Amino acid sequence: MAKFQTKRLTVTVHDEVDIVHDFDGLYVSDVIKRLQAIQEKQGAHAKFCADMESDYGESDSYLTCYITSTHPETDGEYEARRERHNQHEQNKKDAAKTNRKFRDDKDKRDYARLKKKFEKK
Repeated sequence: MAKFQTKRLTVTVHDEVDIVHDFDGLYVSDVIKRLQAIQEKQGAHAKFCADMESDYGESDSYLTCYITSTHPETDGEYEARRERHNQHEQNKKDAAKTNRKFRDDKDKRDYARLKKKFEKK
């Protein structure tokens, strides 16, 4: 059984931003307002990141933009992580029991088949 890490983690949040649909054709003041709303949601230390994706030799390229921020794990996130860990461990135990039962049933069938086969001789 894996041990649950009780130390609080740092949670990273990624929110994708669709530049074309979210900002295209807006006044700069409207873009600033939308970015301020994102900053209020994710905090003052949120970072804007852009990744350009294109295949070699292809004229099409894609720009993926996202806002990334980190924060210490909240009580709710901690409890949710603990619950996921406990559920995972329980699932592993249940799977082991099920596998053991199937193995035992197969062994009993094999034993009965071989006993029947060799008792005839």
